[in-house]
Amino acid sequence: MIKWLRFLSLANAIGIFIILEFVGRWPQQWLSALTAALLFAAISGMLVMHSGLVLSNNTASRLSAQSWWHLLPTPILLSFISVGVLLFLDTETGQQLLIVLAAFLCGLFWENVRLHLQASETYPRHYLESASLIIHVAVVWLAAVGFYRLLLDPSILPPNLATKAYTVTTVLILLMVFLLDYRAIWLSRYARENVWLLLSVETLLVSELFWVLNFLPFSPDVKALLVAVTYYSVAALGRANFDGTLRPLLVRRYAYFVAFVLAAVLLTSRWIV
Repeated sequence: MIKWLRFLSLANAIGIFIILEFVGRWPQQWLSALTAALLFAAISGMLVMHSGLVLSNNTASRLSAQSWWHLLPTPILLSFISVGVLLFLDTETGQQLLIVLAAFLCGLFWENVRLHLQASETYPRHYLESASLIIHVAVVWLAAVGFYRLLLDPSILPPNLATKAYTVTTVLILLMVFLLDYRAIWLSRYARENVWLLLSVETLLVSELFWVLNFLPFSPDVKALLVAVTYYSVAALGRANFDGTLRPLLVRRYAYFVAFVLAAVLLTSRWIV
């Protein structure tokens, strides 16, 4: 049964590519696209579950058949958010870049899952965890881009939501970050009682930063990048703490990284007055 997984990542990437191209050509059919993306993720998860049954005696693999649905939030959120952001892009180049990026990331996610399941002894788990974290950063960035672009013209929302657009988008980003990391692969091997603190700090910090940046005169893409960098830094430091590798030198490195990105963005970005 494992041989079927060899085509999983490619088939999923092609499927997401076709779905997003469909949205780009017929944006009014976005709801149908979301349904198709959900089905793709569910089918992929079920195939992984079947592989988990085959590998259930392999203690090196932590992705059990009973927890296959834990894999779904990442590809589902990535697909949903890509569909939403695609509706706000008005250039063909921007749309095609997003479509290729989303398809590549979905394929990368399932390819890493496949490699881990098929060769858990030779394929280190931290490779899968690192790929999962990178994809989560991309999801946070795309979500922030979409929400900030929506806030430029919240009148497209229903009237009762348009007047509360800042609050609604902040709550959505909070829920998204929490759901994204609640059963994240890169957090699954740590004790749940230890993970809760990181989840709380990470979710509140990202959502609070998202709220604050609403009132600064940066372009939506710049503000989204700052949110994504903050998310990545907190997640990476939390992972290092759980692994027992957190040292002052590492903290300084991430502080320098954030300061460099912040300086580069603020000095070169286009401000909205």
